[in-house]
Amino acid sequence: PLYSEEDIRPEMKDDIYDPSYQDAEGPRPKFEFVWRNIILMCLLHLGALYGIILVPNCKFYTWLWAYVYYLISGLGITAGAHRLWSHRTYKARLPLRLFLIIANTMAFQNDVYEWARDHRAHHKFSETDADPHNSRRGFFFSHVGWLLVRKHPAVKEKGATLNLSDLKAEKLVMFQRRYYKPAVLLICFILPTLVPWFYRGETFLNSLCVATFLRYAVVLNATWLVNSAAHLYGYRPYDKNINSRENILVSLGAVGEGFHNYHHTFPYDYSASEYRWHINFTTFFIDCMAALGLAYDRKKVSKTAVLARIKRTGDGSHKSA
Repeated sequence: PLYSEEDIRPEMKDDIYDPSYQDAEGPRPKFEFVWRNIILMCLLHLGALYGIILVPNCKFYTWLWAYVYYLISGLGITAGAHRLWSHRTYKARLPLRLFLIIANTMAFQNDVYEWARDHRAHHKFSETDADPHNSRRGFFFSHVGWLLVRKHPAVKEKGATLNLSDLKAEKLVMFQRRYYKPAVLLICFILPTLVPWFYRGETFLNSLCVATFLRYAVVLNATWLVNSAAHLYGYRPYDKNINSRENILVSLGAVGEGFHNYHHTFPYDYSASEYRWHINFTTFFIDCMAALGLAYDRKKVSKTAVLARIKRTGDGSHKSA
């Protein structure tokens, strides 16, 4: 059955793995490169590499500013686009949704609507050609290569079948989508460069290459590692039949998203992990927001259901096994 554990989120099922879908037989279409993306990614990472050289020359405030920007933009992906809008694992009041939509724009990883659509397809059709970053096509493809080529026809075909009415009905998500390009230019690039340079006397080059290029590249690669490393390296204590893994190093960089075998097994759990706050800053953040009354209706899988799943499909690496 497609929803076999606990019916704790009955309103949405389009992120539940569908084992009935199989790739079409025959060779895959040839890669169609998106040269604009290739050139921009190369320039970004060259700027980030130069930023590493400049780090020792930066003022402490610039380091702090870049780190805080990294953390907030990371939450825009993990607590926002991922756990709130892609999976609906909890509910957020307007002030928190507003903070998360701004943080998500800071991260510049496509608008929430497109991010959530691709992520639901990734879960439902995982490790097939309909998965936007299918890890069976190799580390590089699942890490960044999928952004450098045109999408496989199956991604478009199956993505069009998903129910995205909840996203279309949310005015904040549609507002971000409408004004995404100018907002990204301002919040992801201009603001993080100007603040250290204009207000703290940092050099323009240090501000641009460290606070903007290096910080942005780190956020991107930390997120991409969830799609690549966390699908290739690690244990599968909850379901040995799927490719997603538990990877602590990924969780450190991606503020709690490395418990990936658990997450693909129970995508409706707001913690994306069995252990809540353990190497999981995102869950800590959501719980803090709940304490302030800004987050509520947090979905959590029961310990009984988790243990039953470990016994039935785990690889034996879980401590309870």
